[in-house]
Amino acid sequence: MISIAGIHRRIKRALSSRSAWAWLLEVGWNWKEVKKGVYRDGHESQEVREYRDNIFLPQMQSLEPLMRGWDADLEVVSKPLVTGVWPIVFITHDECTFNSNNRRRKIWIHEDNTPIRKKGRGQGLHISDLLAPVGRLAGGAVCETLKCGGEVW
Repeated sequence: MISIAGIHRRIKRALSSRSAWAWLLEVGWNWKEVKKGVYRDGHESQEVREYRDNIFLPQMQSLEPLMRGWDADLEVVSKPLVTGVWPIVFITHDECTFNSNNRRRKIWIHEDNTPIRKKGRGQGLHISDLLAPVGRLAGGAVCETLKCGGEVW
């Protein structure tokens, strides 16, 4: 095995990323995917798929004649709407949480070690917003950002 001091003596100029990669492999480091994660959503579980396919999507399709539509340029598509009924504008609620302990999926790790990770997700930001077909509702004025994690909510 080549020592770090031996590597240092043999380097005459700056390393390319390809050479650095080769040397890291030579001294026992590997580029690996870390399998352990913090979050697993169930958006493809059997009960969620059944609800989506048998209840939500048919209900949305039944409301489509009452919905205002937009094309790719966000111009209103003129289609006949039901007389005497206000048109429905489809607005979605979007939430995201970002945590300080979010990690890369792949890391350099020495063959003798396993990554030590903090157990908690750490400090985070939770962002809640409403989205309309033409962008954020009220230009983002209704967006809420909360600090979360640990004792802070």
